Amino acid sequence: MVSDKKMNEDLDRERQKCTFSIEELTNYLDGGSDYTRKRREIENKVLSIKDLRDEVPEEYLSHKEKYENAVRKAVIYYKVMREHDDPNKSFYEKIRVIAAIKEIAHFCMDRRCAINNFV
Repeated sequence: MVSDKKMNEDLDRERQKCTFSIEELTNYLDGGSDYTRKRREIENKVLSIKDLRDEVPEEYLSHKEKYENAVRKAVIYYKVMREHDDPNKSFYEKIRVIAAIKEIAHFCMDRRCAINNFV
C-alpha cells in the first residue's frame, strides 16, 4: 500500500499481538481471497494517484475550496472505479462497485459539511 504516513508504534505492537490470522479475517470480511486481492489492487491504484493528494492542507482552505476539492476527488474516484468495471461481472458485483462509488462521494461531501458546520 502506498502511504506517506508512519504507522503509530503502539498500534503496530497491538496488531502484532493478535491471536488470529489477520489475512483470514480480511478474506472473510471481503467475501473471499479473490475479492481481497481485487480490493487491494484498486486500493493501491487509488492511493498512487497524485491528483488525490492535497497540495495545501484542508485546514487552510475556505469552505468553497474544501467543497470543490471534495467534488474533484469524488470525480477522480469515480473514474478509477469505472476503469475497473468489467462487463463479465455479475449483477451483484456491479452493485458493489456502484455502492462503493456512492459511499465515497457521500463521505467526501458529508465530511466537508460536518467539518464546516462545527468549525
